[in-house]
Amino acid sequence: MFNQISDAVPVKSLDTDNRLKTRNQEKIKNLIEDASSHVSISDTSKQLEALKNSLKEVSEINEARVLYFKSEIALGNYQIDSDKIAMNMLNVEPA
Repeated sequence: MFNQISDAVPVKSLDTDNRLKTRNQEKIKNLIEDASSHVSISDTSKQLEALKNSLKEVSEINEARVLYFKSEIALGNYQIDSDKIAMNMLNVEPA
């Protein structure tokens, strides 16, 4: 013989895996939000940005140097060494 126990309280099932996943996702989300809200630029990077902007305003061609060499060539004072130029173009060292 056996007696059936009918006064047992129904046990609530725990979904621990989903709770942990949700909790971890919330922590990760909070970490990402905290990290992105506290971004600061160092003084060095600010200086580099200022230098970069100032270089944009500078001409790539040194006009004074171009005029100097034009006048030297026109006057015949500047001698062109074609062998030296060719060696530098080929990046070959003389033997």
